[in-house]
Amino acid sequence: MKTLTLLLALVAPLHALSIGYVYTGVGDDGRQHLELTSVTVDVQIDERIARTRTDQIFTSHAEWEVEGIYEFTLPEGAIITDLVLWIDDKRIQGEVLEKEEARRTYDDIVSQRIDPALIEQVTPNQFRLSIFPFPAKGSRRVEFEYMQLLESRRGRLDYSFPLAPETDQPLQMELFVLRAQVRSQHAFAVTTSGLPRLTEVGRPDAHRANIFFGDEQIKPREDFTLTIRQTDDRPKPSVLSFAPQANDDLGYYALWLPPLPELTQGDPLPRSLTFVIDISSSMQQGKLQAVKGALTAAIDALDAADLFNIVVFTHRADSFAAAPVPADAANKKAATAFINQQDALGVSNFEAGLGRAMQQAFPANRVNHVIFLTDGLPTLGEVELEPLSELVGQWSAGQARLFTIGVGQDVDQGFLTGLAEEHRGEAYFLADEGDIEAALQELFESFTFPILLLDELSFDQVEIHDVHPRGLETLAAGRELFQVGRYRGGGTFTLSLIGHVGEENVSVDFPLEFTQTDVSGSLIPRLWAYQKIQALEEQIARFGEQQELLDDILVLGLEYRLVTRRTSLFAPDDGVEVNPEPRDELAFDDSFDASSTTNINDARPTTHWLGRDFALQDEIWIDMAYQPGMPKELYEGRTYQPAELANFARLGQAMLVVVEERAYEIPANAQGSRPVLLQNAPNPFNASTAISFLIPFRLAGEPSRLSIYNLAGQLVRVLQLEAQQAGEHTLSWDGRDDLGREVASGVYIYRLNVGEWAVHRRMLLLR
Repeated sequence: MKTLTLLLALVAPLHALSIGYVYTGVGDDGRQHLELTSVTVDVQIDERIARTRTDQIFTSHAEWEVEGIYEFTLPEGAIITDLVLWIDDKRIQGEVLEKEEARRTYDDIVSQRIDPALIEQVTPNQFRLSIFPFPAKGSRRVEFEYMQLLESRRGRLDYSFPLAPETDQPLQMELFVLRAQVRSQHAFAVTTSGLPRLTEVGRPDAHRANIFFGDEQIKPREDFTLTIRQTDDRPKPSVLSFAPQANDDLGYYALWLPPLPELTQGDPLPRSLTFVIDISSSMQQGKLQAVKGALTAAIDALDAADLFNIVVFTHRADSFAAAPVPADAANKKAATAFINQQDALGVSNFEAGLGRAMQQAFPANRVNHVIFLTDGLPTLGEVELEPLSELVGQWSAGQARLFTIGVGQDVDQGFLTGLAEEHRGEAYFLADEGDIEAALQELFESFTFPILLLDELSFDQVEIHDVHPRGLETLAAGRELFQVGRYRGGGTFTLSLIGHVGEENVSVDFPLEFTQTDVSGSLIPRLWAYQKIQALEEQIARFGEQQELLDDILVLGLEYRLVTRRTSLFAPDDGVEVNPEPRDELAFDDSFDASSTTNINDARPTTHWLGRDFALQDEIWIDMAYQPGMPKELYEGRTYQPAELANFARLGQAMLVVVEERAYEIPANAQGSRPVLLQNAPNPFNASTAISFLIPFRLAGEPSRLSIYNLAGQLVRVLQLEAQQAGEHTLSWDGRDDLGREVASGVYIYRLNVGEWAVHRRMLLLR
């Protein structure tokens, strides 16, 4: 019987699709989609926590064994809680290990010629599972479970299970079954949409609902959506708790406070809003159009007592007015014309846009908000967070709060979060898929309502510890307050919320209870750990990969069984040692000396990689800088080891590389033998630039090409390559397209394809 192994690891991003699909490895005929034979979905919703388990069977009709690649996407912020691969009638369950340890075990299994399956987390919510072998005319069964938080907007919760196809390939299932149970401490109404036939909805009482759908030969056209609306006259708080497991231990809680009527029933506060919009080239392909629609709607919805302004920026900034103007009919009409005349072109200069906004004359006795929107990184002006934040503080002198909005996957979330938090605002992030305009419109609308500034959240006699998210200072109209933490005490108590809206003080008391029974099925501890890891990730995004932060993430991932940047989900078959002693595959031992057969200094270099000369001895490529007696260390991809070694490891060869008078022993296939694409030089460039790349030995002779795209995703130039030999290669690009025309200044993406692998980088052309 074939043995399969599961590993969940972190790799470069790709675009995962909808419910997920399996296709064969890319070959001469392209991707061959496999049949989605059956899907069973079980959903459990308790208050705001939804737990979804899918059981899917895929079938291959090929006459031979093939590799199946399974791609799927999860909702933003979802947490994988279980993963199972079935081999015949055998259920292979995962366990969480340190990432490097799981990788070592996986590589050891591969070296024994045991066929593996590899699950890769490609972004925080996108995953890819490679399954081999997919038997001839056979099936594979995959299960996974995930947990997600549902956000309440004005008493409404929306749960969605993705079914709509996002490609031209139709999604057809021979059998589809969905079962859902909803439970709440509050009375609610429930509706469903998206499935082609009537879905059964049972209501045992006002606090529970059971949903069932089953059909054969189904071709869904839209996602399944479950909408839950609270029907209580005045919404009440929701709380789930996990009691301490020992007398001296702390319990866990998750708390949701409902929207406050004080924020929606009072008169809107007069305010000044300045929208700062990135209109660089990357905003093409529909994003700028969506922003225009949302911004026009937001301006139109302003009260006559409000003031507003609009700043747009590329390499320089322009504004609708010199300072915020009244939101009267004439100014709204003129602003709409100003918005519609903008085009996406050029590079991005955050300093110019923020400088124009923050140096305007802000009116006194108003709430002044600056809303900054971008879909990328700063490429001109000040590009570092701390100096730019200092400039913003000098310009505004504390007169305005700064809110940042990042659209798409190319933004630096740490940068935007830090910028907002340092100036009393918040950061928001939107995917560049789906209805951006609707999401932005809802977000812009929230800035037009009163905001409660939170002064205190008191838990009476209960001890509260390690609360997340931290730094909660504001509560917008129609939005819930969410918090997880640890507690000691429990029982019944009073939660007091104290704050102010404008000059008016607000104080609200809520009676709550932390029960002494496990009502959450241990999900609350994992939810708390996930939120704590997110807080650590934010610190890493802002301040870099400090070892203490990385170690904290590792400990949390192992203790709470979470997949993180430091942990992986690994499911071995019988007979596989999960935590083996490290094996010396290359006989790199204390007796090895590169001069034992021939003095390396007398040897002639036989190849040149990454600016270094190497000579081959005993099937090991030796750096010509090596000297006998140098301290040696095994390269394991650790964060504290030199980052430059990763590119050598991707060559897939046994190597001895010298960095700062230390020799690093790199085993063969230490990082899977991938092509290496180097940063172009010079960069930025004017007339031409050189692009270098390395082909590992395993990929020598594979079809290769280098493609250049603009930020709109349009193909500019293809440099078709002959089958390349292993080693380092360099090409030159003269800044022209395939027709020989000079292209405009801007950021371009260059992408190297070698066989099944693809890697890309960015470069900046300045005419």
